[in-house]
Amino acid sequence: MGARSDLDLQQTSYEVRMGEPVLLAASNDTIDFLASAKKRTLQIEGSNADGFVLGPDRAGRIVLGASPRVKPGQYSVTVSATSATGEERQATLTVAVKALVAVPSSSTRNPVVLLNGWESGYNPNGACPVSNSSADTFGNLAQYLVDDGVPVVYLFDNCLIDPNQSIETLGNDLAAFLNSIQYDTGAQVPQIDLVGFSLGGLIVRSYLAGLQPAQTLTPPTSTLVGKLVLVATPNFGSFIAGTYAVGSAYQSQAAELIPGSSFLWNMANWNQRTDDLRGVSAIAVIGNAGIYTPTFSSSTVLNNASDGIVSLTSASLGFVTQQASVTRIVPYCQVDPSAFTNTAFGTYLCGSPGIANITSTSHPTGQIIRSFLGGTSNWSSIGTSPATDPYLSANGGMFFGLVSASDTYVSDLSAVTWGTVGLANGGDTSTIFYYDFIAGTGVFELTSASLGSVDCGTYTLPPGYSSAVRCKYDTTIVSVGPMLTTFPKVVGAGGNITINGVDFGSQCKGCEVTAIEEGASTGQVLSISSWTSTAITAALPATFTGLVTITVFAANGSDSIAIMAAASSPSTIAAAPASLQFGYTIGGTAPSAQTVQITNSGSGTLAWTASVSSAATAWLSVSPASGTAPATLSISVSPGGLSAGVYTGSVSIAASGASNTPLSVPVTLTITQAVPVLVVAPQALTFSYSAGDPAPAAQTVSITNSGGGTLSWTAATSGNYWLAVSPASGSAASGSTAGALSVSVNPVNLAAGTYTGTVQVTASGATGSPASVAITLVVQGAQPAPVITAVGNGASYQVGVASATWITILGTNLSASTYTWQTSDFVNGMLPTSLQGVSVTIDGVPAFIEYISPTQINLLAPDDATTGPVQVQVTVAQQASNSLTVQKTQFFPAFFTIGNGMYVAALHPDYSLVGSANLLPGVTTHPAQPGETILLYATGFGPANPATPTGQLVAAPVVLANQVTITIGGLPASVSYAGLVGPGTYQLNVVVPPNLPNGDALVDATVQGASSQGGISVTVQQ
Repeated sequence: MGARSDLDLQQTSYEVRMGEPVLLAASNDTIDFLASAKKRTLQIEGSNADGFVLGPDRAGRIVLGASPRVKPGQYSVTVSATSATGEERQATLTVAVKALVAVPSSSTRNPVVLLNGWESGYNPNGACPVSNSSADTFGNLAQYLVDDGVPVVYLFDNCLIDPNQSIETLGNDLAAFLNSIQYDTGAQVPQIDLVGFSLGGLIVRSYLAGLQPAQTLTPPTSTLVGKLVLVATPNFGSFIAGTYAVGSAYQSQAAELIPGSSFLWNMANWNQRTDDLRGVSAIAVIGNAGIYTPTFSSSTVLNNASDGIVSLTSASLGFVTQQASVTRIVPYCQVDPSAFTNTAFGTYLCGSPGIANITSTSHPTGQIIRSFLGGTSNWSSIGTSPATDPYLSANGGMFFGLVSASDTYVSDLSAVTWGTVGLANGGDTSTIFYYDFIAGTGVFELTSASLGSVDCGTYTLPPGYSSAVRCKYDTTIVSVGPMLTTFPKVVGAGGNITINGVDFGSQCKGCEVTAIEEGASTGQVLSISSWTSTAITAALPATFTGLVTITVFAANGSDSIAIMAAASSPSTIAAAPASLQFGYTIGGTAPSAQTVQITNSGSGTLAWTASVSSAATAWLSVSPASGTAPATLSISVSPGGLSAGVYTGSVSIAASGASNTPLSVPVTLTITQAVPVLVVAPQALTFSYSAGDPAPAAQTVSITNSGGGTLSWTAATSGNYWLAVSPASGSAASGSTAGALSVSVNPVNLAAGTYTGTVQVTASGATGSPASVAITLVVQGAQPAPVITAVGNGASYQVGVASATWITILGTNLSASTYTWQTSDFVNGMLPTSLQGVSVTIDGVPAFIEYISPTQINLLAPDDATTGPVQVQVTVAQQASNSLTVQKTQFFPAFFTIGNGMYVAALHPDYSLVGSANLLPGVTTHPAQPGETILLYATGFGPANPATPTGQLVAAPVVLANQVTITIGGLPASVSYAGLVGPGTYQLNVVVPPNLPNGDALVDATVQGASSQGGISVTVQQ
């Protein structure tokens, strides 16, 4: 390994919002080092910083970002990078993570998520360049959508959300991303429109199907998708991936994009042997400015048959609805500029602009997206229809797979022909075959190493889109019905279903139909009421909902099919939220409209009308007046002319045939007089301090209510340990001053420099709230450097250290103040490694600081397997002490003591203190009795089982991993419990030997050959 040095960073504190990266401020040398690093790691307290990303953007600059897997809060992130030569550099960053932007509850349009595609530079171990904004892929589309009234446009950047992951994993990430989009009220946004470019479209399809990395299916019960636009999506793979990515690792994005991959086959077959977008209204926009050639050595060249990367047949969405009209064709390429060249033709595969780089309002892709998401029909006349395209009007695409009589895929196919056309071997080698441009009627003939020649009969392939064709030996299920809904395909549970197929034969002994829900370990044999060679009628229990696999076991074999099932029920109106409240202050601005989401929690179609209660028509209105669920209602109030008070009304939602029609949504309008106005002065304070001088005097801030009513306020600091405010709350009547807010600083343990903080005053309901006061502290000079004189066990004071053991450091100038950690010092359950400017390392690893003073520091040694001589060093105000060498052992047991260190700290079962009478002034103590179980407290007894990281709070007791032996008065004492009960603190429940005489009895403990300190006792008395 090369030498380690610090990264040359110009800024170490960052604020990032989920999904929105920021540029790293560093020297050019550091940027180059990070960009070319062989390995980059991010850690928080020694563990992988899952969800944080540090890597290059498309321009090679280094950006820092956080995915929605990271909870909002402040983190200390250690960045390490290793070059190809072994040089390692690292630095620690403070990163404040903010939640996704909230959607205004008054919005009348769905928010939109843009999903970018496969990023140049991807490989299983390589870089995945992060996008700085959606403009990297989508140009000005986000701004155009906002101009149209879309409240928020988000970017799902797969390189930031989960770099270099399979499409199935990214589909699960999309589910989490959508679930994190909330209104400003904290409620979940129920309908979100999506625009997926290239691989981004496959991520959406994987989410809707619930396809998992293990190739299982767990489709979400309900999706959050309103409308969907797929732009240049390789639904049936990319011919470029088929040429370049042969041999790619299984489940890498490149391998999954090869035509005929198992991922693409499963996506095309998951619900009744078709893909199903779960009823989402969707269209596709595809490009035809490029060349198509099956391979670069092929003589077949089709002009205007692809976007340079994806064929027209693969990108068409018609396979979902069996209607090619949901696809629009525009004369553009996949990317701008083109990423691939073909030297065999001496030209770009596609030389026109990128289909998703929407740089003007006249860009046809942007016009189609904006029209479709905006609810107009203009999109259907922009671009070209597949019906008039020379390729899609006459051709389709084909995936082909063979399934045996026992319902397993044949994986040794060497050749597949359809008529006179030979299909290409796909990504799922020797199992799935494909062809991109073909149509008509032909006979399938196959060659299999195990089956020989196979004739699969005649098949007619429709033009306009790609199809997945399955050939099955003997018993074959074609479909299951009846359908509750066709789009999405949902079968009714709780009644008879019909299984249509071929070669079921006659019902025989052992012939049966089973159903099993996704995730269940066993299925259920269904009751059969009719069985013919082509149709079986069976009863599907009402409890079988969601994804269900139906299997027919017949005389000639078996076959299975996956269906989506739902309990048959009448339409039911559901409205969220169930009620609305509006507030208005006389003389102010009328409140914004609020939205109510109307959904159908039953089955079938729900057409509704909405009206306002007669008593509220003067001030309450609703729009639109009718529609079909799911839909969004906009509800507005007009408070002008109304006096102060509370007004009530309702919006009635009615739907013919619904079980709960009409549904009433209560609306309350509260009108109040003028609100308080918060005024603070001054809005900035500056303090100066020289090392060794007394702390500067406190300064005051006045708080005034210049509005109406009573202003109740609270004051808080920005969390800097050196900044304090008093009092923390108060109130002020209209036109009065609430008094002085005292702001003070405690500059001890600060190095020379300038420090900033904030005092924030908040008054609920007041104008001008919150108000901030900027605090600047200038520190000059340096305090004396710390000196360590001794390091020992925090219980026995014996020299040495051990992991997870309380340690005491003695010395001089160890701190300019005395302080013990408080609840506010624990962040996310983690112990502090720095306390008011004081930190300690043991063998270079940060320790956890509990107490500081000028002459003593109490700390908890970190987890570290190192033993032998180690260096202990204290840092105060950025000044390092001498480095003291002590011996580190694996175990360092010691009992905490009382009574001048002569007696072990012990409790009776009732938690009263063990000791002779009057042992401690003012404290009641009682001796232990022979045969009594007493509770001893200690440190240094080693790891617990399961292992508990030293740096976190102990939520519940955890038993020790190693056996502890204890003697009292030289006699063995039974240990009924030994475990960790607090950070570095162990409780030992011990039975006092029954035949022990009265008096003080020595207490000794041994763990893994290490013994506790000698000379401490427990007082025993019959």
